[in-house]
Amino acid sequence: MFLKHSKTIRQCEAAINSAKYVLSDEEYSESMDYILKHNEWLVGLEFAMDLIDEYERKITFDTYSEFEKAFSLMDLVPNKRLFRLKEQIEETEQSR
Repeated sequence: MFLKHSKTIRQCEAAINSAKYVLSDEEYSESMDYILKHNEWLVGLEFAMDLIDEYERKITFDTYSEFEKAFSLMDLVPNKRLFRLKEQIEETEQSR
């Protein structure tokens, strides 16, 4: 059980770190605090996801994938926030 929690925490950290380029320092810190200080993994992810969606901040597919992996490790099915996050993926020449 501890190993799964540890892996989940690391993946949540990876997801937030992957989105650092679209979050302010304060937003990044608050997201990480939810995950690391309060053990509120989903709250930390959803906080960052809501900011990305609300302010239409474009992300890479890799960033989206990190969030998707975190959801999977928490045994969560994709929800509206994850679908909206996917809509923020910046279209590149490779993705066309």
